[in-house]
Amino acid sequence: MKCTVFIFSVCLLVLSSLAYSDKSNLGNRLILESSPYLLQHANNPVDWYPWGKEAFDRARQENKPIFLSIGYAACHWCHVMRKESFENIDIARFLNKHFIAIKVDRERRPDIDEFYGNAVMAFQGHQGWPMSVFLTPDKKPFYGGTYYPAKAFRALLSEMSDYWTNQREQAVNQASQLVDQLYSRKKTGGQALMFDKVLRNRAIKSLLSIVDRDNGGFGEGSKFPREPWLYLLLDDSYGKAEDNLSLMSLRTTLTRMAYGGIYDQLGGGFHRYTTDPHWRTPHFEKMLYNQALLVPLYLRANDIYPDPLYRMVAQQTLDFVLKEMRSPQGGFYASLDADSEGGEGHYYLWTRDEWQALLNNDDSRLSASIFDVDEYGEMDNGDNVLYFYLTPEEYSDENNILLSSVLGKLNKIRFQLKQARNKRIKPALDKKIIMAWNGLAITALVEGAMRFSESDYLTYARGAARFIWENMQGDDHFYRINFQGKNSQDAQLEDYAYYLQALIALYDIDQDRAWLDKAKILAGMMQQLFWDNQQGGFYDIPVDQDTPLPIRPKTGFDKTLPSGNAVAARMFIRLARRTGDDAYYDKVNAVLALFFPETKETPSAFSSLLVASREEQEGVVTLPVYAARGHVRIDAFIRAVNDKQYTLNIEMKFDDKWHINSHTPFDTQLIPTAIRLQEPSEWTLSDIQYPEHEVVKLGFSQQALALYQGYVSIRSLLKKGSTSVNPSIRLRLQACNDQLCLPPEDLLLYPRFMVNHIVE
Repeated sequence: MKCTVFIFSVCLLVLSSLAYSDKSNLGNRLILESSPYLLQHANNPVDWYPWGKEAFDRARQENKPIFLSIGYAACHWCHVMRKESFENIDIARFLNKHFIAIKVDRERRPDIDEFYGNAVMAFQGHQGWPMSVFLTPDKKPFYGGTYYPAKAFRALLSEMSDYWTNQREQAVNQASQLVDQLYSRKKTGGQALMFDKVLRNRAIKSLLSIVDRDNGGFGEGSKFPREPWLYLLLDDSYGKAEDNLSLMSLRTTLTRMAYGGIYDQLGGGFHRYTTDPHWRTPHFEKMLYNQALLVPLYLRANDIYPDPLYRMVAQQTLDFVLKEMRSPQGGFYASLDADSEGGEGHYYLWTRDEWQALLNNDDSRLSASIFDVDEYGEMDNGDNVLYFYLTPEEYSDENNILLSSVLGKLNKIRFQLKQARNKRIKPALDKKIIMAWNGLAITALVEGAMRFSESDYLTYARGAARFIWENMQGDDHFYRINFQGKNSQDAQLEDYAYYLQALIALYDIDQDRAWLDKAKILAGMMQQLFWDNQQGGFYDIPVDQDTPLPIRPKTGFDKTLPSGNAVAARMFIRLARRTGDDAYYDKVNAVLALFFPETKETPSAFSSLLVASREEQEGVVTLPVYAARGHVRIDAFIRAVNDKQYTLNIEMKFDDKWHINSHTPFDTQLIPTAIRLQEPSEWTLSDIQYPEHEVVKLGFSQQALALYQGYVSIRSLLKKGSTSVNPSIRLRLQACNDQLCLPPEDLLLYPRFMVNHIVE
């Protein structure tokens, strides 16, 4: 069939109408979609529909059940099921005859993925991708699972077809009952203040009970980072001793991951998870969101307990993202595929023969011992995943070789291996630009820029933020997806919340009001599009007039990513503190009150909400912080002089007409500005250098005052005792303008650890 006489898109529609025949496969409706994952299935013999009105109308008209398949472009087992089942003519014939088949990219529609993922969890007790769900024509699930081998999938299709034909009423009732069970929310009687330390400690105790004390992570099987849980442990580690269980569990996890196969030991960046409890054997997809969530974890953990390994991993991961995942326009791509050259992880794997052919005998022996490279490997075919079987320190001790010599040789070996690997065919890159994940990446880059000197991270963070603002915004909303220069799919709550976090982070580092103005505009859009005026809280999605889910979801629990409601609450707290507008707190309190009953039942599932509630009640732990209703910006950082000596800088910037008293005010009844160590402490603070005060007369008093205003820097020396944990600093101040004085404030600061940019 020739297409030259038709407009191209019209021709494709004609082809898609011929999608299935026993002898030909000309493509299906997915060929018109702007999703790499959906396009991977565009030439299947399955008569796929995208999620939309057309598919459900046909299901109702023909009274057929729906087979819904959900996955993503980088997913290894999605590729396997595509090859085994969706490219199988016999399976496709049966599927097309008895079902309406719908394919969904979970990265485009996280709401669909979450809704039906909860159903699969109810059916199977676990979930994953590819997700396989059977629905009634009104979109309610009556059965579901994940990956099925071809033979089992063909048998399941037959079973589900018989069930629908012979027990349809039971299937419909079962589906309705499941939706009611999963999404009927009890009337809330909670209050925001009920998020107390008791509830928080219950969640932490629950997490610590399942921490793998030897290997880190949670549980004893497959290992996922579980970033929302790690952030709660991090939040509980500030100001604590080094034997605090939360800090110890966090550090064990981050260290084991950094030395494991989940981390790309040559190129930087993390794979999504490992199939073993030791972090050694990953599924090899690299997701933007994992990099963006893990970088701040490593950097903030380093602020508490300095570790060169953490700084190196954070820097290498950021550099990997910039090199491999940044688009020429400034946004960041979604993922790198698990598969390459026809096999899972081929790009990252090594045989013993390859190793020995590439390296000389001495280097081969040293690195094979460190990386545990042998003829057996970790994969079924004997291929080796690179991970640290011995750390450089352990190898140095065991072989009585200087550590500096081991590190020098290891750096040379890694360079050789990386150069050789660069000649291989790289995994496919999913070039979707996802608003939410880009928001997380921007925040990670800002965190890197705040700690690494002479970095370009801030430049790239600004570029990505501008790309979203200028290229992914419609008339009254944002789009979630930008692919090949075209926008699609209305942005969801997580897109707005993570991007709001990015804008506030940029305001904090740039001190440019334009970023804050954008953040306030975005917060207004969130309230307009997602806020529930009856019960409070943010819906996960805007109103869908075309193909709505059976319910409009509103969730507060974390899954792979932190809850959109939790991140929105935290960012509204930060907006209130930066703008002085207490109306933002009303939304925060409503969110916390709404989800309190569910949080009380399973607090660890709501880790991000617990972090938000503590931030509202006790203040933010990450810097900068704001005092005087946003009129005073305070930052603090330390630098190492040697193993025991450090310098501390506290910087304050004041809005016009605002000031604080000097450390030696003329009137002894005034509150002096002062810094001290949070007690108890194994640090000593000395040689505090307060700036010169200004002598000012204000309109309400004839008496001259000694004031700090404009920009102020307090410097001092710190000496470390027998501890590895960084110090906490108390700052006492009272802010005034020429008309009023605000109440005194006593702020607890956790200075971040500044380092020079690490050369790989």
